[in-house]
Amino acid sequence: MRNPWGRERSGGARILRPSGTEGGPAGVRTGRAGRLSPCAAGAAQVLTGPSGRHRRSIRARRRRRRRVGVRAPRKECLVLTLFTNRFQAYQPPQGVPVRITLGAPRFKLPYSLTHSVRELAPRREYLSRPEPEFAKAYRADLDQLGPARIAERLRQIAQAEGDHRLVLLCFEDLAKPTLWCHRRVFAAWWKDVTGDEVRELSPMEDTPYRQDTLM
Repeated sequence: MRNPWGRERSGGARILRPSGTEGGPAGVRTGRAGRLSPCAAGAAQVLTGPSGRHRRSIRARRRRRRRVGVRAPRKECLVLTLFTNRFQAYQPPQGVPVRITLGAPRFKLPYSLTHSVRELAPRREYLSRPEPEFAKAYRADLDQLGPARIAERLRQIAQAEGDHRLVLLCFEDLAKPTLWCHRRVFAAWWKDVTGDEVRELSPMEDTPYRQDTLM
């Protein structure tokens, strides 16, 4: 019976390899010309280590993923597109409505409001505080949740609806002077931690109204 182990010498040392692996890492089979098959190439990279350029590319991707706290998916990554609006101004073509308030609207809505993310609602302990104190406390809550957990929760809704556009809803009309809302505090925090802008779909006092949605 033929011995499946071939022998070769390198600098006086004896190296044993399974037959059929000449030119590739031990345990990885090569084709006729000594080239690795696509599946084996991945294994070879693990065994031998990536090149310097490839290592830098891997590190860059890992840094981006850590920044938003999202794991690399096996197949596809559903990219979230987030907006904010108020319940009364939302329109179905804008995307999937998502409630981020402690309580639901007590008035009748002309659309179905199926989803809510209670984690993004402010806590009652600081609900009535002045804006600077409120924003500091609310952002601390968001920091504790972290972008990974929030992104995963929002992605579940987007996947269930088959739409990457989510519109986070609460009550305040930001076109009125002196009014502010936690939805825009969240938008600022999200941009800080992920780099992604969260646009308001209703007019705001200090921002021109833009209706040029929606991808």
